[in-house]
This record gives sequence, structure tokens and C-alpha cells, in this order.
Amino acid sequence: MARVFLSLGSNLGDKIAHLTNATLEIKKNIGDILSCSPIYESDAIGFESPDNFYNICLEVSTSLEPESLLNQLHAIENSLGRTRNEDVRYSSRNIDIDILFYNDLIHLTDELIIPHPRYASRLFVLLPLNYLAPNYVDPVSRKSIQKTLQESALIQKINTLNQRIFY
Repeated sequence: MARVFLSLGSNLGDKIAHLTNATLEIKKNIGDILSCSPIYESDAIGFESPDNFYNICLEVSTSLEPESLLNQLHAIENSLGRTRNEDVRYSSRNIDIDILFYNDLIHLTDELIIPHPRYASRLFVLLPLNYLAPNYVDPVSRKSIQKTLQESALIQKINTLNQRIFY
């Protein structure tokens, strides 16, 4: 079984429902959820949007290989109404699920890069990930999540909500 960290985000509609439904689908189709961060609220990054994002990270145990995991996550996003515009990299979405880490794997293909190449530049990923696994060591940088967060100079508006996802 692989230990996987996922990042989930939503900024359209009932954001908590989208995160909850995605979490339930992950539990049903991917594997056991070992832990879930609190919900963090952040501004959109990379594009303008009046709608803030709600973000969480999950720690999951799965038997799926990386590409199968990616395909299954895309199927979950699609089943929950996610539409992709290949011409626009960043846009509002009801659900987005990214693979951050897969064990200590370093994986680079045209379809999938693990560790996620931009996780360390996103406070909305680092904070919930640090909540789950501050001592997890990135196999590329060789730094713990806590150390990465401490060394970051990220200035992004982010709030911790007093809400959690139940799964």
C-alpha cells in the first residue's frame, strides 16, 4: 500500500459539499483516508476570482499505481461536475484534486509529476499538509514539510475555518 497526500480545493457553489463528496468518493474508489486537515480558505492564485477557495489535504492509503490514481482522481472530479478548459491553466472550479506525494516516489512523465511541482509555493497546500505531516520529507528537496513552511516567504491571505470534512 502506498501512502499518498492529496490536495483538494473548491471555489464554486457549495464548497464544503464538494470537498465532502470528493472525500467520500476518494474513500470509496481510492483507499482508506488516514487523516484529513481542517478547511483553509484562501484567495485564488494565478487568476482573478471573486470566490475564495476552500482547501484541505488528505493522507490516503492506496493500492493504485500513480497513473491509475491520477485517472481515478480525474474520474472523481468529472463525476462531481468538474469541467476542464485545456486553454486556461487556472480558473474557478467546483473541485480540484492534486497528488502531492506518493510514498517517497520521484515520478516525471508528461501526464504526472510527483512530488507536485508547485506545492511549496502554495500556502493553501503547505498549511494543511503541515497539519497532517510536518515531519514528512520531500524526496526532492530533502526538507520536511515543516522546514519548507518555515523557510517559505509566502505572503498569501489564508484563514483556517472552524469546520472539518466528515467522511
